[in-house]
Amino acid sequence: MPKKKATAFNPIQIKDGWIVRLYKDGRIKSKIAPYEVKHPKNS
Repeated sequence: MPKKKATAFNPIQIKDGWIVRLYKDGRIKSKIAPYEVKHPKNS
């Protein structure tokens, strides 16, 4: 059986335009803030 690679779990991700904190099973634990994209090259 091949060994599993250890990967760190990052609970903070961007979903549906929000920065959210996740449980390990993928459910949303809390919404932190709306995510807005900043484009420094265009401004």
